[in-house]
Amino acid sequence: MHLAGFGSNLDVADRRTLTGLMKRRARQLAVTALVAIGIAPVCAALIDYRWGFAGAMTGASPMPLVFDAALGYEPWACQYEVTLNYSDGTRQRVEITPNVMANLPQPHWPHLVHVVYALPFALSPVMHPSIWGPPLRAALCRESELLRALGARGPSLRGAIEIKTKASSQSRSWRIPYRC
Repeated sequence: MHLAGFGSNLDVADRRTLTGLMKRRARQLAVTALVAIGIAPVCAALIDYRWGFAGAMTGASPMPLVFDAALGYEPWACQYEVTLNYSDGTRQRVEITPNVMANLPQPHWPHLVHVVYALPFALSPVMHPSIWGPPLRAALCRESELLRALGARGPSLRGAIEIKTKASSQSRSWRIPYRC
């Protein structure tokens, strides 16, 4: 057997070693390609939103950073409900579901828009109010796309976010009031 660059005098042990090296190199290349595909959407978002196709064109990893836990709290495994209190004394409760979020305008990266709107709700149990409060008030205390998606009558004066875990290993809930 003649292998390019190795001459024809390879014995069986040398062939096995060479085959093992080629398999290991192929595995390394495959892992590198999967990591590159996985981080492509995040890197593209950091460079410019118009580069969104870079990671999405494979479909292998739409957004690998979706699944995370902060201090044992898994924001993507929770049920969210918002209570809006209006100036006339009426109250409206709306569960935030994928169907509600589908009512938001759809730009080039709809997932990122949903994350931006959902972030104040998701972070409220584990982060300081100075982080989640301003975007929450911007979304619920004045005319916004999120209020329209929720089917709200208009901006609220105050209210609360109620969060319940859906994870079977935990049974926790939070009620986080907000004031405009």
